[in-house]
Amino acid sequence: MLHNERGYWLIDIPALTPDAQATFDDLPVDAYVDGKQRYRRFTAYQMSFKDMSWRLDALPPRPFLQPKSYNALSGGVPRLFEPLKLDPTPQMSAVANAIGLDKALSYALNVHQIRVLANDAIKGIVVPEGPLPQLCKFDTSEAKWIITISFLYVCMRCALKRNTS
Repeated sequence: MLHNERGYWLIDIPALTPDAQATFDDLPVDAYVDGKQRYRRFTAYQMSFKDMSWRLDALPPRPFLQPKSYNALSGGVPRLFEPLKLDPTPQMSAVANAIGLDKALSYALNVHQIRVLANDAIKGIVVPEGPLPQLCKFDTSEAKWIITISFLYVCMRCALKRNTS
């Protein structure tokens, strides 16, 4: 597995299917940030290895909660998002295999599907709360990986000017 100069893993994941890509077109507005440029869904999964492949079982919907020390903008606020309409199993399986997750254990997995619009009028800030201190941590007290993965799609919508000269 490759690491870039900042120490992040570089992982090849399968492309989304056209049907999965289409789910970015009807994401609901993220009501927890100002403006109408960020759209989002969230689902928590239990990930386990069964019958020679990784399996993701969606957990009952729950609020997404981060501590204020981790997210100064929305931390401490229980945020409810609609569940994902796509199946992230191929992408999450590729990540699990690439980082060598222990196939004998099961894992809690949070998957966020996010779309950010940007144009001349909308700045399109991907992470309005600022850089996050970590995206993946290993909790040694419970011997579980807690992984946060974001499918991030930035849609640049630009007005086209007709040349009238």
